[in-house]
Amino acid sequence: MTIDKFFLDSGAFSADKQGKPIILQDYIDFIKEHEGHLTAYAVLDVIGDYEKSWENQDIMEDQGLKPLPVFHMEDPEFCLDWCIEYDYFCLGGMAGNPSRNRRIDFLDSCWDRITDSKGFPKCKVHGFGMASSELIARYPWYSVDSSSPVSYSTNGYVIMPNISAGVFNYEKPPYVFFVSARPSKADKGTIHLQYYSENEKKVFQDYIEKDLGIPFGKSVIFEVSEEYECKENEKKFGKKKDLVERIEEEGVINSDFYRNVANYKFYAEMCARQPKFPNNRWKFKKRKLF
Repeated sequence: MTIDKFFLDSGAFSADKQGKPIILQDYIDFIKEHEGHLTAYAVLDVIGDYEKSWENQDIMEDQGLKPLPVFHMEDPEFCLDWCIEYDYFCLGGMAGNPSRNRRIDFLDSCWDRITDSKGFPKCKVHGFGMASSELIARYPWYSVDSSSPVSYSTNGYVIMPNISAGVFNYEKPPYVFFVSARPSKADKGTIHLQYYSENEKKVFQDYIEKDLGIPFGKSVIFEVSEEYECKENEKKFGKKKDLVERIEEEGVINSDFYRNVANYKFYAEMCARQPKFPNNRWKFKKRKLF
């Protein structure tokens, strides 16, 4: 499959975290140069400064662009009314560490105003940093994004859908397995796959190999001296570089690529199971923040 159309995020969140400002005119010039490859692009928003964000919105529009405005958790509520006047806008400020309840309070309040009396969305909405299967299923998004699949893969994790009554349930929080063949401490509330029961390991391996069609992989770990020279399929690791991983078969236990494929397929399937815009509805209408 070849992908030649992209949703462009300005990178404002990452730039803010890294203390590296993005020059607005550079962003505008980049969009104009690559507009033929873009399905949509967000405004260059300024974290914590809604006035500057909307100033950038005006500047970009004055130069003939149609950026999607962004409503953040910390923005005053009237900014949401401005956003709803657009055909397509973004909800942001949810990446990082907001608690589940805080995000639900914020999103419930937003969707109460974005939807009509029957719960149908009045415009398209993109969710920034939206990795939660629960929150993706709860709201009538048009599109979402998240860096979580890549982050999980790089750190040795694979996401698997929850199982209810023997059936995959993508609306419940998924299982997250630490599967890297290299010894390490799991740091996302998980333990290594090797410590699960044989039945649990078989369920996970069947999901990888049979449901996804991805190789599981095989590696051998052994200690070496400082002088040891690695072969083509070997790589040293560890603080003292005294351990070697020999990859005998590539798969999710030893390959970022295959973990990326597995995690991408999880999110693709989860999103594919959601009702399609504009036939998806907001049904809860429980909490109001503003």
